[in-house]
Amino acid sequence: MKKKYSARLLLAVSITAILLLRCKPPAEENIMELSLLYYYATKPGAYSVIDNGDGTVYSAFQKSTWAKCSQMDTAGANQYNPLADDCSGGSPGLFEYCSAGDGSCDDGTTLNGTGSSGAWSACVNLTLAGLAWRVPTMEEMGNLTDLYIVDISLFAAGEYWSSTAQDATRGWSLNFISADLGGPTITNFTVNNKTLMFHVRCVSSGP
Repeated sequence: MKKKYSARLLLAVSITAILLLRCKPPAEENIMELSLLYYYATKPGAYSVIDNGDGTVYSAFQKSTWAKCSQMDTAGANQYNPLADDCSGGSPGLFEYCSAGDGSCDDGTTLNGTGSSGAWSACVNLTLAGLAWRVPTMEEMGNLTDLYIVDISLFAAGEYWSSTAQDATRGWSLNFISADLGGPTITNFTVNNKTLMFHVRCVSSGP
């Protein structure tokens, strides 16, 4: 059964409404913010994650499908346990952005399948729900942690590689531990040496 997660949006609207109504009179920008929050909260089909019940979750806002669980060290293996519909199938693996620690695994901007990248291979070899998988960009990962778009409670905590390169020797990652109720700021993203070992959560374009 597909499940929608938007309760935190309603909580955000309630809290924001109480705070904004204390302003006398409310500023125009506060009224606009409350209206926007109300719009998000009353459109859960467009601004929430749907658990597809097959190891994937769908973000209608991003028009992308995410693996519900992290990749394991075994090539293409995922933590998803279909019997329990959870991530109890094993421990999350650790992967490098680029084993050579240089620009051989990306096009200067994004991982592209060249060179030797554990993160790239982990997602490309994933066989789940019949979809084609890849490593998400920094922007896609950031959207996951935006309170007004999805509930990140489906995603395990930890440091995860994005596919976004900073320069020849460094790439961007996101620590989901620091992505709390208010959503992360850009400081939750860090630039790291491409040889460091982090988790990987795969994404697929489209439903």
